[in-house]
Amino acid sequence: MPTHFTGKSRDRSILDAYIKLMRSSGEVHSMLYSVARRHDLTPSQFGALECLYHLGPQNQKAVGEKLFFTEGNVTQVVRNLEKRKWIQRRRDPDDARSIVLYISASGKKKIQTAFADFLGELQSGFSGLTDAEIQELGRLCRTLGLHARKTRPGI
Repeated sequence: MPTHFTGKSRDRSILDAYIKLMRSSGEVHSMLYSVARRHDLTPSQFGALECLYHLGPQNQKAVGEKLFFTEGNVTQVVRNLEKRKWIQRRRDPDDARSIVLYISASGKKKIQTAFADFLGELQSGFSGLTDAEIQELGRLCRTLGLHARKTRPGI
């Protein structure tokens, strides 16, 4: 459903694109939520494990920044993953104030299975797009995100 706003043509187009972006983003996020639940994870836990699995050990702050977590949220996610023995926290030998997160063997097994499931869901969800459209979507999202960040007040 497009916007019902009756302003200028460009403003209507912007609002219409925003609505479509939010709806499609919500659908894709629902895929992640569904997969995470099937694997006894929250989307945040999935993201943290996936980050450590694909990027290797990271300090806690870096994981939070990559996943857009607040400081309190990343602490809670890390605490819960550590309780389940899917990650380990260690002091950074170069900076004792910093905590480095490492994925454990059981954490690797958990995210490998969950990630394969999520990728399958994404493949299904994106199957209506050509390879070129997927590339263009990625390019447009990156351009929009960078410009929106640059023009946001207070940045």
